[in-house]
Amino acid sequence: MVAKENMKKTASRVAALAVCALLCAVSLGSLGCAAGETTVEKLGSDSPSTDKPSGDESLAESGRESQRVSADGLVDALDRSVSYAVDREVYHNVTVDTSSGYLTERDGLNFHVEYPQMKGLSEEKEAVVNEAVRDRAMLWVDKMYLDPSGDVQKFLRNHNATEGKYLGSQVESFITRNDEHSMSIAFVDNYMIGSVYSEYRDLRTLNVNLDTGERWHYTNEIVKATPEFATIWLERSREQRGSTALHERVPLDDVVAILQNDDRIANRYFSDFFVDADGNICIAISYHVGDDVGIARGFTWASFSREELEPHRVESPFWSM
Repeated sequence: MVAKENMKKTASRVAALAVCALLCAVSLGSLGCAAGETTVEKLGSDSPSTDKPSGDESLAESGRESQRVSADGLVDALDRSVSYAVDREVYHNVTVDTSSGYLTERDGLNFHVEYPQMKGLSEEKEAVVNEAVRDRAMLWVDKMYLDPSGDVQKFLRNHNATEGKYLGSQVESFITRNDEHSMSIAFVDNYMIGSVYSEYRDLRTLNVNLDTGERWHYTNEIVKATPEFATIWLERSREQRGSTALHERVPLDDVVAILQNDDRIANRYFSDFFVDADGNICIAISYHVGDDVGIARGFTWASFSREELEPHRVESPFWSM
């Protein structure tokens, strides 16, 4: 299935890439701002509850089938036979807090971020794992709203000050594989940075060793990016999922840099990986391609067996998980 793409005119492209470059490049600060609220969606209920997770109902214990499939083909393949439970936590906010000073009543918000939280691990590991999961899911909400750096606050204060700005992040999570010792999660994030002209669709991931708390998500943490591997990845992803703007408009040298998560392309591309229900390693690239043709945004991936990746591996504790 071909990754979803949005094409915009050149004028919109310039503004969109400028916004993305600013917000991706700045580091998170510790300045306080609106906390919003976290809710819990109980499986089988008609609406979210404002109660904190109780563990009484969970994805692992509810008995409800959980084979959700995203528009991009991601499958929620949670194994319920494990000893721990999994709750689904949701951050939802559509109300602008103007007390921060950089957002006004003219601005709009639309945040709805759902992510799993484990129950039944050791207390220390449970806290570490759940915080890491929450942080990956809430990446853009934190950057744009809950914990913006000074540079981001300055940008938001001045961006579309007259017409009003729009901040949004809609995140779905998919547990693509889990067992007693590990879990792999994919997060699909449809987000807007400042306006509808800065709309993106990214795939972030998190792979966790539940015994040690170790975590990985970048491709270069497990695989060495070379021109040979980038060529294999391009052919495999095109064969499995179809051709995209990434295949047609990004040169091979840049694909190598993307797979290596090189700083020079970090504002527009990145590469994460996840493990699917069959144990295959799925290496993904999220892209924001902008050139004279226009803008294309989305993600795609290629699936490899562990044996196929053997010649390209780097030393990592992940491979013994």
